This record gives sequence, structure tokens and C-alpha cells, in this order.
Amino acid sequence: MTIRINRWILSVVALLTLVAFFAGGGVAGYVYGKGQSSPKAVAALPSDSQGGAPSDAELWKPVMETYELINKEFYGRPVEREKLVNAAAEGMMKALKDPYSSYLPPAQHEAVREEMRGEFEGIGVYVDVTKDKKFTIVSPIENSPAEKAGLRSGDVILAVNGEKITGKDQAVVVTKIRGPRGTSVRLTIQRGKQAPFDVNVKRDAIKVPQVTYKLINGDIAYIDANIFGDKTTAELDAALRQARQDKAKGVILDLRNNGGGWVTAAQEMIGRFLPSGVAFYEDPTQGPGGEKPKEVITSREVNAYDLPLVVLVNKGSASASEIVSGALQARGRAKLVGEVTFGKGSEQSVHTLSRGSSAHITIAHWLTPDKRDIHGKGLKPDVVVKGGALDTGAAGPQFERAVKVVRSLIK
Repeated sequence: MTIRINRWILSVVALLTLVAFFAGGGVAGYVYGKGQSSPKAVAALPSDSQGGAPSDAELWKPVMETYELINKEFYGRPVEREKLVNAAAEGMMKALKDPYSSYLPPAQHEAVREEMRGEFEGIGVYVDVTKDKKFTIVSPIENSPAEKAGLRSGDVILAVNGEKITGKDQAVVVTKIRGPRGTSVRLTIQRGKQAPFDVNVKRDAIKVPQVTYKLINGDIAYIDANIFGDKTTAELDAALRQARQDKAKGVILDLRNNGGGWVTAAQEMIGRFLPSGVAFYEDPTQGPGGEKPKEVITSREVNAYDLPLVVLVNKGSASASEIVSGALQARGRAKLVGEVTFGKGSEQSVHTLSRGSSAHITIAHWLTPDKRDIHGKGLKPDVVVKGGALDTGAAGPQFERAVKVVRSLIK
């Protein structure tokens, strides 16, 4: 089951949650980190303070003392020690008051990695978490266990193995529904006005495309990118090769509800439509004058430099999606059609820690090539078209307007 980081919201049930990075709207624009850390390593750090201020080891002492006292005296012991450690790490991240800096326990970190790989073991459905916190199936993935079990668009998942999930934390639900191939999960389903009923679904290996392609109207390449993951560039290149074979005269790049992902993948996507130059500016200094240009990453083998381009965006287009959209708009390469984007202008470094957990830390803000700061503001499209229930993939008023705009650009 997938509560997607991309097309519907950011999390994956059988796959992920690129956790709460999209709870507020956008996935982090990631860069890989290299650090390894653990409480022991932190406690051993020498003091870098002046004037007799406590060292890091001294500051860490109350945390360890509290941990030991809980395990020794708490009435409800034994306590799961790993929960205490995870809570301490999560607390440090919350103290930063930055919604995009976070600590992920091992299970959540692995779910994120599965989402970025586009491969996971689960039941294979796209799910939206509604305003009333119900897990509603948008659609089953083609040929997935969910589809074979008869699950439909609009089905509401009320319980997993008899346990109610409405209102539960997304990450908790993810771990309950996902699982090894060959095992089964029992879902309690509400379908319309029917009485709730149970469906047993046998989990399997699921592969989710990160980029899909189709030729529309005979000569327009429609390319839908739903995440900036490990396979995005390779699948984009395959789509562009097919577009050349199909003799496409223009391209619609759909980044709606794409919450972001790897920064490198964004630079590579820009480099398929622009032959050189700045992709964005990275600013780690919290002020003007510290911006560092980050270049596009091109390919000699495949590109679409000469094809008219329209980019579809909406309020779910965030981070890496905004890097791509902002660069193509600022440099006059594409027209943006749709809604004002989410407005996530920060960049996170991802560090894998001991025991499979990870730390995601904001390291910089980024600016468009014309040095616009979109954080909290978003990108305004060249052609504003409000979204609706029908705006899904190659359908709806946003898509129809994109076709008209790209058609006007074709000479």
C-alpha cells in the first residue's frame, strides 16, 4: 500500500512515508550526507566552548542519567530502550523548530529508502489521507495484490488486522500494512454505504515507476514525474528517447503533487532541457552574498533542448519540483501552468546513523537562477489554472490548458 510522496500525499504504506516532510506539504530536497553518529560518539566529543562553559560530554550527562533512572525505577518498566533513545533524538530535532529537520527510526528510514528506490514489498495501492484522517484508496497499482484482491478507488481502510487506524500516525499505519512478500494482511474496508467488510491481501514485491510517458494528440510527449528518486533520471531518459522515436513536437512535464526528492535528480532533469548554466543557488549563510551557484547536470546521449516545454505544477509541487520549475521558468525555457507551488526553499542533508536510523538536517536555503527566494511563497505559474477533482494525470482543466499552451509554442 502506498500513501505516496508524490501523486497524493507524502507517505507510503508498504512503502513509506518520506515521513512528515509532506505532512506540511513538501518532501525534503535531499542531498546525501556522510556522517555517522551515536550517543557514545556525542558524549565523547571534547568541549569547544570558552570561559568554563560545560563540555558536550557534561551536557549529555543528564540525558544518560535520565535514561538510566527510567530503566531502574519507572513503575511501568521494563521500558523498550530503543523507544527512549529514538524519543531523545526526535526531541533534539524538534528543538530546532525546523519542520524539515528530523530523526527517523530504522523502520521509517528504510521505508523512505524503499520509496526512493521505487521498489518495496506490500499490497500496492495509492492512498490519500483525508482531512478527517481517513485512509482512502485513490487507486490500486496495476497487477498489484490490492487490485487482484478487488480493492477499489474510494475504498476507506478502517482497520488493519482488526486494529482501527483512522486518525493514527501515518508512519505507524505504514509499518502495520507493509510487510514481506508472501505474508498476508487483513484490511477492514468501508465501500460507500455498504457495511464494512474484511479483505485479505497477500503481500508481494511492488515496483513503482517514477516517471511515466505517453504520446498525446499525436505529437505531444506527456511525461509524468512523481518523485525525484533513484530511478527518476534513467526513466526520464527512456521517456525522452521514446519521445524522439515518436517524433514529438512538444513536451508537457507534469510535476503536480511531486513532493521532491534528491537534489541531484533535479539538476539532471533540468539538464535534459537546458544545455548548461545555473540550476539554482545554494545559500547556507542565512543572508545575501553567500549564494553558491549549482550547475545543471547534462547528458550527451539524451536531451530535449529543442522541444517546446510546458511544466504542470500545483500546490503539491514542492522542493526538488520547485527547483526544476523555478529554473526552467527563470531561464525562459518553459511556461508553468497550474497553481502556485508549495514553497519549500530549504535543502536537507541525509545521514544514515547507527542501527539503521537517519538524521535529516536543513543545511541551506536555495534560490532560483534569478535569485528568487520561494520559501513560504511558492512559484507563481505563467498561466494560473485552479485544480479540481478531475485534475489527475492527462485529464482535467489544468492538463487541457497545458496542451493549448504547448501547442501555441510549437512552430
